[in-house]
Parts: sequence; structure tokens; C-alpha cells
Amino acid sequence: MLGGVLYLAGVHCARVSQTAGDIQIPAVFGSSMVWPAEQVVPMSGSASAFAEISVLIGGQPTLRVSSDADGKWQAEVPPLPVSLTPTNVTISSSKQDVADVILEDVLVGSIYICSGENYLALTFDVGLIVASH
Repeated sequence: MLGGVLYLAGVHCARVSQTAGDIQIPAVFGSSMVWPAEQVVPMSGSASAFAEISVLIGGQPTLRVSSDADGKWQAEVPPLPVSLTPTNVTISSSKQDVADVILEDVLVGSIYICSGENYLALTFDVGLIVASH
């Protein structure tokens, strides 16, 4: 059986990962993460009521959304190309006394989780013997 793709972005988590002032985002988003490539990624969070929220990823155009009366907001990040160059994701609020949330060292790509049977294991020393013949 082939491994599958683990995709967690857009999951609404009760646990908060990043907090700056009153901007909060789910724990699934964080520094040193791999952002899913070539697909729309919903990103949500909370902030002050009726604030304008800006999401900036690398050199992409800034996304702007507004929080509702409860402070909830959601942005749909358009598909991004695969990149081996780390970038930052910056989430900011129109409220002047609120610090930005900055996710650092974010790569855009895919994560594959593979598995196999333990009896199929090929140790390094056996691999060297096979390779030499």
C-alpha cells in the first residue's frame, strides 16, 4: 500500500497556537510548518470585533478580510507554488495596538507519510552488499 498525504491546514482547533495582542490562530498553523502547495487553504482565527485582518505570505498579494461581531475571521489563501525557500506568514490587524502574528521559516510543499512492514526492512550493511554485486 502506498503512503498517503497528511493534510491538516484549515482544521478548526480549540487549542490556540499563536497569539499576539488579540489575534489568535489555530495550533495547526505555526513557525517551521509546511504550507500545503497548489491548493486553496482556509485560514481562520479570532481578533477584535470588526477589525480588518491582513494575511501576507512571502511575496504574494496581501489578503484582507474583516472579523465579524464575535471577532471570528476566515481567509481563503489561493494556491501557492512549491518553494524550497523559507518564507514568513504575517497576520496583522487594523487595530493599532495589536502586534502582528509572524510564522517564520514556512516552506510550501507536501508531506508524505509512508509505512511498510518490518520484515521488509533493508539494513544499510545489506544494501551495501547488494549494491556491490
